[in-house]
Formats: sequence, structure tokens, C-alpha cells
Amino acid sequence: MTKIQSQARRQFLKTTSPLLGLIFPDIGTSASITLEPAMYPNVEPGQPLVFPEDHGAHPNFRTEWWYLTAWLNSPAGPLGLQVTFFRSRTPYGRENPSRFAPQQLVLAHAALALPDQGKLLHDQQAWRKGDPVALFSNNDTDLAVGLPNKRWTMQRNESDQYVISVNAEQFQFTITAAPNKLIPKPILQGNNGYSKKGPGVNQASYYYSRPQLGIEGNYQTNNNSASVSGTGWLDHEWSSELLGQEAAGWDWVGLNFKDGAALMAFQMRATSGGALQTAASYVTPNEQNSSQTVKFEPLRYWVSPRTDARYPVATRLKTDSLDLIIEPLIDDQELDSRGSTGVIYWEGAVQAWHSRDVDKSGRKRSTPIATGYLELTGYAGALSI
Repeated sequence: MTKIQSQARRQFLKTTSPLLGLIFPDIGTSASITLEPAMYPNVEPGQPLVFPEDHGAHPNFRTEWWYLTAWLNSPAGPLGLQVTFFRSRTPYGRENPSRFAPQQLVLAHAALALPDQGKLLHDQQAWRKGDPVALFSNNDTDLAVGLPNKRWTMQRNESDQYVISVNAEQFQFTITAAPNKLIPKPILQGNNGYSKKGPGVNQASYYYSRPQLGIEGNYQTNNNSASVSGTGWLDHEWSSELLGQEAAGWDWVGLNFKDGAALMAFQMRATSGGALQTAASYVTPNEQNSSQTVKFEPLRYWVSPRTDARYPVATRLKTDSLDLIIEPLIDDQELDSRGSTGVIYWEGAVQAWHSRDVDKSGRKRSTPIATGYLELTGYAGALSI
């Protein structure tokens, strides 16, 4: 094994060891496994995204996800729903003869934020591509993971609707997400889908969003079952290198406004403090997409009783055209995904107000103008992707 191979192998085992131990424990750190360093393609500007093909998987790239969130209304009140499918290309080469050396992993997270129960229900999946329980298509969004009685699926049909079903341990849901007529097409983030994530030339992703999705479906827990409807957001992103050593994690928010507009904003945080990279896009119902500067200002922190991580769950978000106060549906929306992607982070349903409509004591003078999801990573330890 060459020095480069050895270094790549140690880094891969370091960043994915919780996952490896669950999916294929025999792999361990055995010297008999030969790791061929994978050659991942770079993300480069000027590469046009083509649909429907780019709704599907891009297996040559290292990391990819399809991420759907929704703010839903039910007879018991509002609730949050999240499901994410991940595809990860490992460093194991095709020459490796071991059946325990997968080239692709298929992972998934799902969660329900239930204010009426005062808690977040969360589950996760982790499998090897090639097993009949882990599938993805390169031609369109068509993903499946899990055993027959615990199957999770996401498919885009000919009507451009996403049909999603999750059968988790403590909850189940089936929903359909349909594009809004006001924003019917994917929104290309960054420079026509090329989204910078850091100062390095290769620190970027291909990234598009589907905001203002109309959601219909039902959910079930051990205590309740109900029909739900509301508004969702889908992100699809793929890359070969997202975070450098100087990055601690990111804050991301996707908001669907009641007037039909949509806002995506993120900051990549530096380990030394401050922001490495920021971006925001504000899309109006007539599909005018304007790039925006962005600033996140923490207003209130929540400390996890399980991990002691301190998350800025209430935030003031300023862009060129907006000044918002963002607050969570419930504080405790921390996800422990060490059984799949290997990280702990906060990802939760939120509401937003114009800052002018919130006084110094936090009282609101109006109803929320937007709902969506806030994602906070790197607060429970260094994030490695």
C-alpha cells in the first residue's frame, strides 16, 4: 500500500468509522483490505444542469443528498417533517475483491417535530448500494433504502411530483410534494447551479432547490395518526469536496413565504470565528432570482441535555432586501446521526417575522410571514465531510 493510499484509508476510516462498524463490521481496520484512492471529479462553474437527468444521482461525485423539509398543518396543530437521502461514494476501488468494500453507500434520515408531544422523533438508515435494500437511479429521482417492513422511498413521477414514504420505528408517513405554479421549475443556486462553499477552487457543489412545494399526505405515530397538508422545500446537492480544514460547519435556512416568495441563505463558519463563505437567493413568484448578501445574528441559544452542544436556535437574518427574526417550532430538534452519517446536528422547523414586527421583549405584532427549516451543523463537534 502506498503512502497516499494509507493516508486516504486512515482518513476514510476516521470520518466514517461509526457507519462502517454498523454496515460491515468485518471490514474493521484489516490490513487485508486494499484501499484504492478514488478520483473524484471537481465541481466547476459553467457546467449546465440538465433536467430530468440531474434530478437523478451522480455516482462519480463523493457526496450527494436529496433533502425535503415541510411545515405541515394537522388537527393537532403545526408539525415539522424532514427526510433526507444520501449517496456517498467511498474510496474503495473496483479492483478490491472484498464484498465488504462497497463503492457506494445509501443513507437516510427522517424526523417529525411534534409540538403537541413536545418532542422530535428521529430515525436513520445506512446500507450498501447493490444490496436489494439500497437503490438509486442515475436518470431521475428514484431512491429506496431499508428492509421490506422498514422501507423508505422517494420518487419523482411524470407529473413532476415527489412521492415519499417512510416506515420508521416510531413513526410512518406518506406524502406527495407538488411544485407550486408560481415557482414551477428548479431554482439554480449560486452561479447557475455552481454554489461556492469556501475559498478553495474545488470547495463548491452543484445545487438546486424546489421551494413552495405543496404537500399532502398522512402520518402515524404510536399515539396518533392524521392527514396533513402544508408547504415544503426540496434541495438536491452533489459535490466532491465541501469543507476544508478551516471550516467548522454551516448554518442554512430555507423559507417559504406566504406571499409565494422563497429565501435560501447559508454561511460556512470558520473554525477561527466568523464566516468563510455566505450566499443567499430570494425568489419571487414570477421567478426573479436575486443574489443577496447575508448575515446571521444569534438571538437565543438552546443547550442540548444529551450532548451539551449550544445551538443558536433563534436568529436574526439580514439580507439586502429582508430583515427577519427566525424562531423554532420547538427548541429540541437535535438529530443524532452517528448511526449513519456520523454527525450530530440541529435541524428544525422554524417560523419567520419581519424584525420590525417583533419588539425587544420578543413579542410579535403580527402572524409569521414565512415557515421553513433551519440547519445548524458543527456545534456538537468538528464536522468532517
